[in-house]
Amino acid sequence: MSDIGAYTGIGEGLYVARKLHKETEDRLLEYCYKLGFNPVHDFHVTVMYSTKNINPGAVYDMLDVLPRNIYARPLAFSLFGDNKDVLVMRIFSDLLTIEHSMLKAEGAKPSYPEYKPHITLCENFSVGELSILSRKAPDFSIILSEPYAQDLNP
Repeated sequence: MSDIGAYTGIGEGLYVARKLHKETEDRLLEYCYKLGFNPVHDFHVTVMYSTKNINPGAVYDMLDVLPRNIYARPLAFSLFGDNKDVLVMRIFSDLLTIEHSMLKAEGAKPSYPEYKPHITLCENFSVGELSILSRKAPDFSIILSEPYAQDLNP
């Protein structure tokens, strides 16, 4: 079993995510600064945010067989959140969708009905900067590193 997190199954649920590869993180930071906003300090892609625990052994067995690094393609910018003030970059990766589906098949209960892979770029995004939404997403590949799993806590 690889050392990919601290999921024990005794918290309030399951959280699985992937960090960005260092090279991708650096390129995305530079891209955000060029667009004129300060990005979040923790780029990642959530694979599963489940309010239901599943067998930790099944989680780690599954994560152990997945590729360490996977590639994703940037799609477009969107606004998420109740106040539509969280700027995200939607991405596409068959492997992310497969990982999410595998966790669902093991009994995880996603917090949203539809999985929309994305990277949060900026929280409390200003409405005055909406022109960014019409910009083309970056033309470089997004490399995601090894997945990790954690317990959700209240």
